[in-house]
Amino acid sequence: MAIESTDLVLYKSVTVNDTVSNGGRQSYTAVVSNVAVNLFPIVTQAQRTAGITRYRKVFSKLDDDGNEVLYNHKIFVKKQTPADDYIQIKVGTNIDTQAEADDYTGWLGCGRLNTLVSADATSIEVLFEGESGISTGDTGWLSDSTNEEFVTVTNVSWVASTATITLSAGLTYGYAAYSALDPVYFAGYIDLSDTTSSPDTFVVAVGSGTFDDSKINTYNQGTIEDDWTIEIESGDSTYKCTGTFSGEIATGQAKASEFKPSNPNVSGAQGYYFRIQAGAFGGTWAEGNQLTFSTHHASKGVWIKEIVPALTASYSNNNPELRISGESA
Repeated sequence: MAIESTDLVLYKSVTVNDTVSNGGRQSYTAVVSNVAVNLFPIVTQAQRTAGITRYRKVFSKLDDDGNEVLYNHKIFVKKQTPADDYIQIKVGTNIDTQAEADDYTGWLGCGRLNTLVSADATSIEVLFEGESGISTGDTGWLSDSTNEEFVTVTNVSWVASTATITLSAGLTYGYAAYSALDPVYFAGYIDLSDTTSSPDTFVVAVGSGTFDDSKINTYNQGTIEDDWTIEIESGDSTYKCTGTFSGEIATGQAKASEFKPSNPNVSGAQGYYFRIQAGAFGGTWAEGNQLTFSTHHASKGVWIKEIVPALTASYSNNNPELRISGESA
């Protein structure tokens, strides 16, 4: 089953504010495209006068019901905003907050091609809106809306906001310098690698029973980041299951039967935390014995930084734009 564009969804973090607690885990609230102030709030006159830098954390999630793998998962700033502010992105973790993100370096931004380049060129000149946005060793995306390609950066030198970028190989296409009628953008992209849900770290923490970890399934829609403990109850035939984050999700579950707990926060067809197939437990288990394991969601944390320089003019309907890309089997 092919992955559709509608299967690629941005979700907000649990905490959304302008303090060091901003960010953290993924929430169940999607970032709705083309909706004003859906992620960043309106910039006030006082903030435009003084200048401000703000952060928001999103999760780029494969939200399909076929449990596919999104290969070569990438995210980048597709174009510059029409206002005088600009945004940059940085890969995050599943739990980091603004306290950590504020110290991150190597943020990636979007710039405009400053001079014409021909096919096979190994150097380009890009005008950014700030004195950063790409570094040596980063990877980038170049597009004139007709042709596009991904490149590897081997060197960057800066003069104010202009970056001269050396590439590891010649360009496939030629590009004109940026113009309003023929925009050519260059952006550094985050490589989020292959993305799908998964389980791991199976440990019989207490007891001598066995567990066949090939008999557990996860789901791109419903599986979350959590560490789970299964504890055998009285009589050796049932168990309870508790998540470090989710709390107790089942008790009295028959050890010999399938266990497929629903995630109450997800309405999709595959909205389950995981599935343990019948016959997964082997050997001898006794009351109080424990199995621990972890599950991982089909999602990657990404920070977005909005920079509003001091004395920025007012602009209505400002529209920063991100692009998510990848491949399916």
